Amino acid sequence: MLRLRSWLAVGLLVIPFATRTHAADAKVRKVLPSLVDLEGRASLHPSLYERDAYQAYLRKNPELVGGMRFDVHWSAPVVKAQPLELRLELRGATFRTNNAPAGVTQTNAVTLTNTVTPARFGARWTRVTLSPETLRQVGDVTAWKATLLRAGTELASTQSFLW
Repeated sequence: MLRLRSWLAVGLLVIPFATRTHAADAKVRKVLPSLVDLEGRASLHPSLYERDAYQAYLRKNPELVGGMRFDVHWSAPVVKAQPLELRLELRGATFRTNNAPAGVTQTNAVTLTNTVTPARFGARWTRVTLSPETLRQVGDVTAWKATLLRAGTELASTQSFLW
């Protein structure tokens, strides 16, 4: 019994230091891009299969697209008096239509920024939404990069394959 108590005491002393060093790393864990319909929905039902099917339906019917949404999963250590900035850079392309030769006519870039606050424990999700006008300006989004900044210094980032 004494041995169990001593191991328990050592474990209770070590755990706060182990979690504190792990939590000190800033990360952009995941970025989920989704088209949204005119009512702001990315899916009609909560099922992943239904979401993927609805995304394919929206891609085939661009007149029903009411914008685009990026859900960014990130974490960062809490530092007082220093807000964080989540920057989302998008690259898009406008393609030729109406009897013109096939191919890209113009590539466009847009940068969106949000001021965010880190969670005391764990990670957060932040939603960045593109209006229909901004989506038309960008065209078909071909690449993206999400960056987490504090006072202009990059803490973490992740990017799409084509960035």
